[in-house]
Amino acid sequence: MPGSRKIINVHKIYLIRPDLECPDMAKTTLQSYIQRVMKEQDLSLKDVEIQSRSAKGHITAGYVHDLLIGDAKNPSKSKIEALARGLKRPLDEVIDVVFGKIKDEDLSYRDSEIGIIISEFNALPDSEKPIAKAMLENVRSYMRSKAKPNKP
Repeated sequence: MPGSRKIINVHKIYLIRPDLECPDMAKTTLQSYIQRVMKEQDLSLKDVEIQSRSAKGHITAGYVHDLLIGDAKNPSKSKIEALARGLKRPLDEVIDVVFGKIKDEDLSYRDSEIGIIISEFNALPDSEKPIAKAMLENVRSYMRSKAKPNKP
């Protein structure tokens, strides 16, 4: 295998070792997305394969590996659906990443605590938003008061 990719074979499943990654290997958004989600959920390639299984089909650990190293560049609809199941992520999110409609950095923000709060606020019925907004403004005022230096 050429020296441009450094991988190790463990039980016939190729696992990417981030610490061995070549610095000149540019990652696509899909590659970084898959790697981030797998790391956050502590998933192996085999875990993604197992979780992807359904009557509609599945995605193999080898194919996930190919996506991670950039050998698979144009996944089919069924592979994208299986990848979403395997990563336990919403299908719309995975589709947006595959087609470049959303960047991985945007998703990591959306999954952060503040991103979740904003998402939950937006999901509230309009009748409840003024109460929630007032509570968030109180939190913001508190944070600002703590950020100001005390005058002697």
